Amino acid sequence: MKKGAKRTFILGATFIASVSLNGCGGLYAPPPDFHNNLTPTATESVDSDKKGPVIEAVGLEFEIAQRVELSDFAGHDEIPGWFGANEYLGKDYKAIPAAEEGGAASRPEVYVSYIVTSYPDYSDAEKAVTGIIITDPKVTVFGHTVATPAEEFDKTLQEKGFAIEHVGEGTRRKATKGDISVSYGDGVNIRIEAEVTNLEGIIF
Repeated sequence: MKKGAKRTFILGATFIASVSLNGCGGLYAPPPDFHNNLTPTATESVDSDKKGPVIEAVGLEFEIAQRVELSDFAGHDEIPGWFGANEYLGKDYKAIPAAEEGGAASRPEVYVSYIVTSYPDYSDAEKAVTGIIITDPKVTVFGHTVATPAEEFDKTLQEKGFAIEHVGEGTRRKATKGDISVSYGDGVNIRIEAEVTNLEGIIF
């Protein structure tokens, strides 16, 4: 890690746009039942440099800004189509196979995925989970799910010191504290992101 580099951690617009373009698969598979025995990940990983808050969640294998190796995702289905990043489904979620030869696997309707990039700057060799996307209603973030009304999420995150802004004209919100943000509302997904610097202006 570079000394003196500003430690900020959110996915760049290029990556976020890529998530939107890939979209969700059209097939539905029942949510896995492996959440039943999980406990909240309420403590920050020792493998994290983030300056933002601990994200209290149930049902996640990895924490935001947790340092990882790509080998940590052995046995996880990968979602292709990224430049400068890798996206992996949670271990108990399976990608939808390509519908035609030469096509790409896609996300199921219900899933958790982890975006892995260089960290804390895009030029660094170290990698971390810098994005988590959640559509599974059994996964909770600060006690809320993807189906929680935005106003309830607002109240919880404001009490925890997050600054909240509206995104677009719908119910989508983005709550930020330190270098970590949580996007929610509209019933589509919960997205947790850690800011990553791009000091060398790398173009993907």
